[in-house]
Amino acid sequence: MGINVSKVLISIGAGGAASLFLYTLFKPENPTNRKRIGILGLRNCGSTCFLNAVLQAYASCRYVQGWLAVKEIQNANQIDMFMPFLCIHRITHVNYPLIAAMYRAILVINREIASTDDDVYSAKVPADVLFGLRFNGHRIGVQQEQDAFEVFQLIASVLNHEVEKSLRRNANASIHEDSLNSSPESDDSTETASKGPMSHVLDGTEETISGEDMAWHLAPNGDWQGLGRIQLRLNKGIFSRRAVLMKCDYRASPKPPFRFTMFSQMKCIVCVSKTPARLETAESLTLPLPAPGTCPVVSVIELIKQYMKPSLVHNVDCETCSIRAAMDADGNLPENYPMVKSSFSKYNYIAKLPKTLVIHIPRCTWGPCGMTKRTDHISFNEKLNLGGIRRLHDKKRKSFVEDYGPEFNIEASENLVRRYRNSEYRLVAVISHVGDGVENGHYVTFRRNAAAPTNYDKWYYCSDETVKHVPFTTVAATKAYMLFYDKVHIPV
Repeated sequence: MGINVSKVLISIGAGGAASLFLYTLFKPENPTNRKRIGILGLRNCGSTCFLNAVLQAYASCRYVQGWLAVKEIQNANQIDMFMPFLCIHRITHVNYPLIAAMYRAILVINREIASTDDDVYSAKVPADVLFGLRFNGHRIGVQQEQDAFEVFQLIASVLNHEVEKSLRRNANASIHEDSLNSSPESDDSTETASKGPMSHVLDGTEETISGEDMAWHLAPNGDWQGLGRIQLRLNKGIFSRRAVLMKCDYRASPKPPFRFTMFSQMKCIVCVSKTPARLETAESLTLPLPAPGTCPVVSVIELIKQYMKPSLVHNVDCETCSIRAAMDADGNLPENYPMVKSSFSKYNYIAKLPKTLVIHIPRCTWGPCGMTKRTDHISFNEKLNLGGIRRLHDKKRKSFVEDYGPEFNIEASENLVRRYRNSEYRLVAVISHVGDGVENGHYVTFRRNAAAPTNYDKWYYCSDETVKHVPFTTVAATKAYMLFYDKVHIPV
């Protein structure tokens, strides 16, 4: 199939400085013959398959959509306007452009916003996300291959940054509002003027925004000159806070759905004293592959068990061993005493599970010929039960488990007590890197459609603009690079 140059996208930057993005967009010869499917494919604007794959994975996570929806509603209230999807790059005073771009990207990809021109949207979605990143000071080269996991981390980091900025802004606004309310000169007109077009959603006086069609006609000199009027139909309930929370069962918490808490601690194998526990947050769980040739078939469950298994750390200063060695028979301790080296058993585990678990399986390794890509197949299922990790967590709070035996059987879900039931996950997306090289290849995504509950069991293969149905056997056969799991809500 030949290709014809169809459109050139020019985005104008923010902050008073003109910044230019120039993408030459390609379009199939017969777009009218393209079969319309429940998920929108995304245009490859150079070598942006890495970004397209990540956006498709984001769009498959229902908790992410609910979280972004709440943040976007708050954002719209703060800027006192509803920002049209096609004009994100033209608004220079938006406080949180990536939140806006990502939320609209998910709605468009999942076809929750009806579009009359897929070619426009398939190119505009990644372009607006790139602008949101650039607005926050991150430039991504689109003419060379990037790592999908690094892009996922970058997007998650910038989203968190914008949320933290919004929390600080809300706190300052609350203080300012309190001072205005306490002033005797304040009147009803001030309160009325402070209410923006989204206030009826936030205060609960109406369930949704108007269901009428919204049409945004760009100025004659706009970046989309000649494209005509773009009709955007907002499905009923999309921007409703109540509808979002009911759909996703997710509270309006500042904590991102990807975030979880890791617990780590070390214990001296000589004096059995323990170091203070360390709690760290993370957005993804990286599971290294075992040494080549050591295990013919590896599963995600086995990688998790290996990750949680205690490891031995040598030549660590032990305070307790040092005190015991320096103390005399009468129990006196000199002012200065040498530190004694010892070996410690170190372990870490997930102390608090996330709403959406992202597993990263790195496949690059250094060999005699330099950097190479490992093509090991990692088996995974549609369901993942982490109840065993939570049982181990409770047990390890009292003592170490030296032998990872039957008590650490993650798959034995039938024996889980009620408190561990809400540890089940369902696979929603898989990102895979096709090709044998490290510096070249192509990223694709296998995913569900979070916006179509009736077709939620169906799987889709997404390779840039190509989207098609595939059986799960095809998904299970892929060499996974990233796995996305949504928590299954089970009432306790």
